[in-house]
Amino acid sequence: MRGRVGRRASGSAPSPVLGVSHLDVTAAARGRLAALGQLAARSLGVLGLAGLLLACSGESSSDGEVCSAETPSAPAQCGGCRDCVARCICETGSSFDGCLTACGLSSSGGEGGSGAVGGSGAEGGSGAAPGGSGGSGAVGGSGGGTFAQATGLRIQEVSIWQSVKVPLMQNGGAVSSPNAPVIAGRPALVRVYVSPDAEWQQRELVARVEIDGQAFEGRAAPAAASADGDLGSSFNVQIPAAAIQPGSSYAVTLLETSPNPGPGSSAGTRFPSGGAEALNAQDARGSLQVVLVPIEVGGFTPDVGPARVQSYVDRLTALMPVSGVEMSVRQAVRFDGNVRANGNGWSSVLSAIYRLRQQDNPARRVYYYGLLAPAGNAYSFCSSGCVAGLSGMPGASDDYQRGSIGLGHFPDGSDIGAGDTMAHELGHALGRPHTQCQTGENGSGYPYTNGQIGSWGYDVAAARLRAPTTNFDVMGYCNPNWISDYNFKRMFDRLTFVHGGGQLTPPSDPARRPGDFMSFVMDADGSVSRAEDVRLRSHALGEEHEVALVDDAGQVLERLAGFYYPAAEEELGGILLVPRSPGVSHARGLSSGLTPAGVITPLTKTTFGLRELP
Repeated sequence: MRGRVGRRASGSAPSPVLGVSHLDVTAAARGRLAALGQLAARSLGVLGLAGLLLACSGESSSDGEVCSAETPSAPAQCGGCRDCVARCICETGSSFDGCLTACGLSSSGGEGGSGAVGGSGAEGGSGAAPGGSGGSGAVGGSGGGTFAQATGLRIQEVSIWQSVKVPLMQNGGAVSSPNAPVIAGRPALVRVYVSPDAEWQQRELVARVEIDGQAFEGRAAPAAASADGDLGSSFNVQIPAAAIQPGSSYAVTLLETSPNPGPGSSAGTRFPSGGAEALNAQDARGSLQVVLVPIEVGGFTPDVGPARVQSYVDRLTALMPVSGVEMSVRQAVRFDGNVRANGNGWSSVLSAIYRLRQQDNPARRVYYYGLLAPAGNAYSFCSSGCVAGLSGMPGASDDYQRGSIGLGHFPDGSDIGAGDTMAHELGHALGRPHTQCQTGENGSGYPYTNGQIGSWGYDVAAARLRAPTTNFDVMGYCNPNWISDYNFKRMFDRLTFVHGGGQLTPPSDPARRPGDFMSFVMDADGSVSRAEDVRLRSHALGEEHEVALVDDAGQVLERLAGFYYPAAEEELGGILLVPRSPGVSHARGLSSGLTPAGVITPLTKTTFGLRELP
């Protein structure tokens, strides 16, 4: 257990998208019990930026002045800092040109972008250097001129960072089997790692990344070999989304910024040594599309204002392996039953969302996400721990279960990690099981210990590194969470299949054919009740169980095949679909191996469905 923006009327197409982000994300089904303290921690992260702060982290200028973020110094005072490109500070209110001058950069030239804000990075890594100020380079290129190929050091690695690190070149050769896909149409940071030779004399150089004729540049003055955890040790080059396309090729060259190079050889300062290397960017065949369904429970409706929904878009964008996230908000619905913190009622709501999606009949690639806020505030609902979300874990061709539910923002504005819950639950809907971190289980084949992400990650929007051993995959319950390269790749594979309209060969069993099915909900307490019937537009793909229709005396009238869809958190129940049969009109109830022997589920509909709100 454990986003899109717009409003949709019942049965109609989603309204125009209010918020679209270029990055990615996706995760699916998380029905989760969590302590209040852990839950509360998720809702506390606020970042504020006021003005541009660049700094010389504790280094001294040429006249002995110490420049620091704590005591902002005027541009002139920081002019002599050795590493101003990566760590330069200007007093708040100084012009950007003044800051660049303080760092020894030129602001003249073409359309240079400012690149990523320096920042402190994460887990001890220094922030990325500003991208530069124009000059001959493309957007984000550095100002000033460049000269011959650099000498005295060599390129050790080239990697591209979107949500996860993907090495492109290591030790002089292209990486033939990358750990994760490079996503086309998504911005990225390219890091060029270097290894100084014995003759290396520390000075500022430029790394030029050329992609299909466009040049992007970043500057650095390496003091030692580059390291994953230190952005200041590598050349960092911002690449816009439009430059990364299927079929793109790249080349990287280290260049001098002076006509007088230092000693040593220029060997190893270009990759490849001639021509260009395939970037192997892949397209997920479109953005992740999610319809948000606000659900009123007990008179309370979650906040789905534009700012809230944009926060969901941003979180999914950060994590999902797609070029963008599109989110629309459907007309709200009401659930007249109870939804308890202990899990009771959740399977009924999930069943209703599945039925609503079949009824609305959106494109098969569209995922539904029901948002709940069953109390006035998050902490009254979760004061003793609570389920925060629920989803199934469907197969690739299973259209019925492309939906999830989770807690949203409560009426008072509080939430319990609503964005992370959404990512987790949608991850289940994309077929991803739990990782082993406070879940009591370990997803099949997950390669990293204790649910850690296991490889380096990167938050492009925040310019923040995510270390492999102190961040945890979003498919577990531990914090802080991010996405592993393992699940990033597998979510990409599922989305590519779904977006391409892929269908596996349907089962031949006629009982599974599209049509009308009786629906039964198994709740967290083990009780089973009949819900609204559902009309499937594709084959039933649940686990087959024999069920029996019985009369008033408990005698079997007919035996049928039923199809069970367990929740990703199986202890929270699931949904049983049974083909409608003429014998239903004479039957009193249904028995199955899913309930104790002798227990009969009445055929009277007792589970609440969803009703449209005006």
